[in-house]
Amino acid sequence: MLAPSPAAAEPLTRWPTWPTEVERIATAFIRDMAGKPIANERERLAAVHELDRLATGAILGPLLTALDDLSPQVRREALRMCFEREVVACIPSAANLWSDGGEPTVRVAALKVLALDPDPSRAAIIIEALRDPSEIIRAQAADFLGSAPMPPDVRKRARTALLSKLADVSVVVRRRAVLSLGLLGPGEGTLSIARLLEDPEPSVQASAAEALGHWRDPTAVPALRRALGLPHEPPVAQAIVEALAVLPDDSVEDDLLVLLDDPLPGLDETRVAMAIGRRPEPSDAIVSGLIARLDEPARREAALLALLLLGEDARAGLEAARARGLAPAIDTEVQRLLGALEPSVVSTSTETWPSPEDRSAWRARLDHGDDYGRRQAAWTLATLDPDWRVPAALAALAAPGPLVGRWPWALVLAASPSSWSSEHDTTARARLEGWAREASASPSERCLALAALGAAAPEHGRRSEPPWADLAEDPEPRVRACVALALGRQGEPSRLAGLLVDDRARVRASAALGLSQVDPKRIHRATRARLQLLASTDPESAVRAAATHALAVSAEPIDARSTAPGWFLRRIEPYPWRDPPLWIEVEVEASATAPRSRRLWVPAEGSGPWRWALVPGLHQARTADTRASEIALQDPMADL
Repeated sequence: MLAPSPAAAEPLTRWPTWPTEVERIATAFIRDMAGKPIANERERLAAVHELDRLATGAILGPLLTALDDLSPQVRREALRMCFEREVVACIPSAANLWSDGGEPTVRVAALKVLALDPDPSRAAIIIEALRDPSEIIRAQAADFLGSAPMPPDVRKRARTALLSKLADVSVVVRRRAVLSLGLLGPGEGTLSIARLLEDPEPSVQASAAEALGHWRDPTAVPALRRALGLPHEPPVAQAIVEALAVLPDDSVEDDLLVLLDDPLPGLDETRVAMAIGRRPEPSDAIVSGLIARLDEPARREAALLALLLLGEDARAGLEAARARGLAPAIDTEVQRLLGALEPSVVSTSTETWPSPEDRSAWRARLDHGDDYGRRQAAWTLATLDPDWRVPAALAALAAPGPLVGRWPWALVLAASPSSWSSEHDTTARARLEGWAREASASPSERCLALAALGAAAPEHGRRSEPPWADLAEDPEPRVRACVALALGRQGEPSRLAGLLVDDRARVRASAALGLSQVDPKRIHRATRARLQLLASTDPESAVRAAATHALAVSAEPIDARSTAPGWFLRRIEPYPWRDPPLWIEVEVEASATAPRSRRLWVPAEGSGPWRWALVPGLHQARTADTRASEIALQDPMADL
């Protein structure tokens, strides 16, 4: 127990323990009178890695010095830190390293840093890099142009330059160029991209199909149909089918039903059904075709999956089929589908709550009864906010032991309309952080502890992110999502930019919702550009909706916002072939910056039929009346 903590337990970045800590590390970069470094290359590289453990504000000087080091490896590591931390002060040095024409790996690292700056002169450097003799640099430049922040006129030049690279001799350059074109969105060049469906390299063919799916240009339908008739590897065939499924042309629906009956080699009915489920505006014909296939045992499961993913768009067809009459077994399946689409309404009976000052009655409500009643009581007590609420919750949570049995008191803190403070007694705060870090606990318990920590006022004297922010790297995606929401309520954007590129949809959506609560002045322009990219190109509709919401909210005055959480509690019936979804659909009312109401899917927690969510800033939202909290994810494993 007295052994020192392992290094891995330290936060990713921290402020120096002693004022001289940075000065000690920086001595490795001192040079003699002749300009030769006193320390050897290995020691200087170790110094850069040691600086990487400290907060950016404390190491800016030595970091800029390392960019001028004689060793390419040291310069490359320093550039990596500049890019990962989005240090704008590194951009002038990166421009010099690029123009020096040194080692290609250093120039690539410099190009990454330049991609952080939307200035037209910096973007022009990246566009010019597409003509570099080095394949590595051309490929990286093509990759950066898809996501680098650029003004509209420069973006047009970038599109033209990328189109010219579709004929590059390098497979990697062609693939990255067509992927970046897909990220830039619709424009001139559909036919040029379509020609790559016949490229000799399968990875380029799949990337071209993916780009056409992003553009959703109906003129690409003939090319995609021709590609279906050619032999392709399974990943390429899947990309072609997915692109065809999202194009706004009703004629492709016959092709999709044929593919469901007779999938391409290497595909199966499930993959085709998932592609059909992504169709943005399915016609009555394809819904009727799927319902007709419920009579075919070999196609029934795939047809059910496609109808489920189509959601509300399939309701009218399913109801009409039941009215006409179905076989008993089929009618049961259709009834289950319709049940999944019905709004799950919580009882609206008026609850009689104790007086706000009746402490013993409230303790009884929070400590006894079913989970649903205890959640409602905790939320109501937080809303009433009597003077004794926070001290009583802190006292209940400060005692040793697990969170089980005391979780309603954590919810009392998490649902606070304003920040709560532990003042001089930090025991409960420490307990909450311990529960949040307890890997053996359920994700829902850890998320509740994080929600309570997110509602806490910053500890006195704290100048950086909260100590639990390192849980943004937790292996459990549900915990990472809850960290994002908690950091958003704290107004801390430092980790949220990295979570926007997480491989799980719920984490990306949570990071976007968290950024909607951060002061826009604290959000780096590269992070804002990433939000804009997610809003237009992310494959998951839940993430696109969250990013769009964050961009709309960022236009509102900061003093007009609130970090008070929205409380959503829904009963969701389980489906026979999978667990209930972990999302709740809500509707955000119109505002001055967003004249139309918006639909959002917020990550939810809980077990059994009940799902709950606490999302900062969504107090003005209400649960939607359709689709019963169901969201069609492109990746069915995204939230397991």
